[in-house]
Amino acid sequence: MLLSARSILFTICSVSLSSNLYSQVFDDFFREAIIRTDTVQYLYSVNNLSYNGQKHFYFPYEEASPVAEIELIPRETFSTDSLRLLPSGDFEIIDSLLNINKEFYRFKVRFTDLANSDFLRFTLALKDSSMDNTVVTELNLLPYTHSFVKFYPLSN
Repeated sequence: MLLSARSILFTICSVSLSSNLYSQVFDDFFREAIIRTDTVQYLYSVNNLSYNGQKHFYFPYEEASPVAEIELIPRETFSTDSLRLLPSGDFEIIDSLLNINKEFYRFKVRFTDLANSDFLRFTLALKDSSMDNTVVTELNLLPYTHSFVKFYPLSN
């Protein structure tokens, strides 16, 4: 029931925003993204690849529902007046999106089930005084896990 409520909330937010939103590439607005899980840090500039024709930020995971801290560092050429992380059924926002000294944005999420999340992404709505409309950009995520098999043959 909670998942369907999140889906409804996301749909309502999407419909209410759709009249004045348009999509842009994440790289147009941000020069770096950082994901921290446990004690490890992953950089978008290093950990990216093209998958199904789109750029993705890949990172490994061990737990199916890890907590991650994300930092978004905007380009110097872009001054964001407003930035919102749009809700998703793939994660729960633990710490809201904060502008840290006008240098970067930070938020914390708990992924709900990385092993079964398809089309995982952070969808961000941006507004700048120089733009007429709110812009939506997406940071595509590609989590992966290490798999292994213990094989014990019965005989040679």
